[in-house]
Amino acid sequence: MINRACTIQNAKAYLNEYKDWKIKAISNSSDRAQHECQIRIEALDKMSQVDESTALLADLLRDRYINRWTSIKTFTDLADKYHMGFISERTGYRYQNMALLIFAHISSEQLLCFQ
Repeated sequence: MINRACTIQNAKAYLNEYKDWKIKAISNSSDRAQHECQIRIEALDKMSQVDESTALLADLLRDRYINRWTSIKTFTDLADKYHMGFISERTGYRYQNMALLIFAHISSEQLLCFQ
């Protein structure tokens, strides 16, 4: 059985590392840093291909962790993009947790925690 809280934290930490890898890739043209950035983007691209609801979740993670947007800006952007009217903070964070769990399954990294 998957430990949801641990898996969500692992996925958050992994996505939060994107900014550090991107800085390393730009500052010293490191192949490893470029690879680390690319595998995160590719996992989000795979999520986008599942269906429209999972594409929304992939966009949420892309806005929050790749583009480094605030939660409010992210939820507003998604509501506009997907014609949802309004996404409350509570709903947005629930979506974010679902997105992180799906990302952990799709990612090639070992992000899943088991009980």
